[in-house]
Amino acid sequence: MTVLRPIPRLTRIPTWEAGTTRRDRMADTVPASVRLATDALLVTIFLLPQFGINVAGASLPFSLPAYLVLTGTLAIGRLIAVNALAMIAYGGIAAVGLASLTLNGGPSTASLALLLVLYAPFCLAMNDGRSAAFRGFARDRFILACVLVSLVGVVQFVLQFLPGARGFLDIRTFIPAGLRLEGKYNTFAFTGGLLRSNGFFLLEPSSLSLYAGLGLVEEMVGRKRPWMIASLLTGMFVALSGSGLLVVGIALLAFAIRRGPVAVLVSMAALALLPIVGRWVGLSFLVDRLAEIGSPRSSGYARFVAPLALVDEGWSAAPWSAALGNGPGAILRVIQSRISAFEIFDPTWAKILLEYGAIGTACFCAFLVATIGRTWAPAATRTAIVYAWAAAGGLLVQANFVALMPLLVTWWRFDGPASLPRRHD
Repeated sequence: MTVLRPIPRLTRIPTWEAGTTRRDRMADTVPASVRLATDALLVTIFLLPQFGINVAGASLPFSLPAYLVLTGTLAIGRLIAVNALAMIAYGGIAAVGLASLTLNGGPSTASLALLLVLYAPFCLAMNDGRSAAFRGFARDRFILACVLVSLVGVVQFVLQFLPGARGFLDIRTFIPAGLRLEGKYNTFAFTGGLLRSNGFFLLEPSSLSLYAGLGLVEEMVGRKRPWMIASLLTGMFVALSGSGLLVVGIALLAFAIRRGPVAVLVSMAALALLPIVGRWVGLSFLVDRLAEIGSPRSSGYARFVAPLALVDEGWSAAPWSAALGNGPGAILRVIQSRISAFEIFDPTWAKILLEYGAIGTACFCAFLVATIGRTWAPAATRTAIVYAWAAAGGLLVQANFVALMPLLVTWWRFDGPASLPRRHD
């Protein structure tokens, strides 16, 4: 395994001989073991997220071992190299975590260990010309998985109107207790008497909306197939969640910024008109979900407003709290001990600030710049996935989501070959 050198500014895309099919090119460039490991990871993320490995009081999703297997497969095949800058930032995160853990005493060692395991693969990146083919394969498989759960979500949404069908629309009723992932998830939720579809398999309706939104962003910057776009939009609709709409809106602005001021103005106008158009076509419930940020006890308020007060209180807990935080895993304990008039989610930005303090937050920012800021993945995808990771809620150590970040973004930085893919901004 070699250390990455600076990325050459080359833009030529790899080419193959005329007459070869896409399957032939894929077979020549992406090893079968890597394709199999990628498919296995996506199956655990999209079809098995409700299943867990319950050992010694811990409950881990199947996506965690699948994620590590894929990383190991790439390493054994010598397809990845070490990103030195990312390793330095990663070391800073580990040092701050250990210092905060030692000073605070009570927080969870397991939380820090899980974080370090999940983000270690971010310190690696593809190091040869096969990266272009692998990224294309991973993108297509990811979009296909998003479309699959979107279509299942549509069926789930329609079936709720059949008499007696609702009892069969919650996957948790079919999973043995010993195999069920533990945790508090809003899996079977309703809005205005309507079942919010979670794609049957996913943890929450917001997960369906989020994945459909990310899949839509990838499709729009890629192949732009109408039936795929329609399927993903429908999946966002039946989830009755604003998470995917926010992801798409953030990605649209990122795309527009790369195109100049006129595109930015057009995008901002489109976003401003969204509530009006939404109510006009009968989607007022989705518009209300986007507008709920000012309403206490709403998910928007819990994600973006309530955590500010929580962080402010947490930084005053001890002399070192502002600098080094309250310790890994402390946010749930702090939330449970706080007497509040509103519920509080644990979005990544608040969790990092509270648990790792200002110094730890600076290390995380450096880590993001080293791993995400300098890849050739589309700018819209990078922006959308960082926003989702930071603000969607509870994703800092959620393997189902974190494993997607290298697959779609962080692994696509490499050195050496004469033929490099261009960045699709």
